[in-house]
Amino acid sequence: MDVNNLLQRSEGKLIGVHAAVSERARLLIEKAHAEGIFIIVTQGLRTYAEQNTLYEQGRTKPGKIVTNARGGYSFHNFGLAFDFCVCDIVGGKLVPNWFVDQRWKRAGEIGKSLGLEWGGDWTSFRDYPHFQQTFGLTLAQLRNGVKPAVTKKEEAKKYRLWTGTFKDKQEAEKAAERLRKTFGWLVYVKDA
Repeated sequence: MDVNNLLQRSEGKLIGVHAAVSERARLLIEKAHAEGIFIIVTQGLRTYAEQNTLYEQGRTKPGKIVTNARGGYSFHNFGLAFDFCVCDIVGGKLVPNWFVDQRWKRAGEIGKSLGLEWGGDWTSFRDYPHFQQTFGLTLAQLRNGVKPAVTKKEEAKKYRLWTGTFKDKQEAEKAAERLRKTFGWLVYVKDA
């Protein structure tokens, strides 16, 4: 599995996530890939309504409890958290594997080495798919409008585009069209 494929699959989930946090998510994917662990980002920024829907799961709606946080009480609601999944390759396809094994634990260690807080370390509610970076802010501060500082480097870095080599021009054009539709970018295809 090509690392660019994992990054491309994750990019849409990082929209709205703080620049420093999303950059660490990308680094996590790259470092894990270098160790043969394939991960993708499955969730980033969440609205209060989306958070409340998740909170209801296993309480007032069917399913397993997946969060203890209501809307406004998760770092996801402020773009300071993301969830990920370890994946297997089955029949040449990337398949999420939610069974927590050594790969999950190693991904947690890699994320922590990048300065992220890992939900797998929590004692009251282990949230293995979760990473966050709080920048020393509390949820109360975030709800009151306090935002983490943005460095000059983060301000300057607005876009990151992953490209690839395609078997033919038609396949490259299809990929370019998906980028145009998804992000509104002006994308050109040229010979390699």
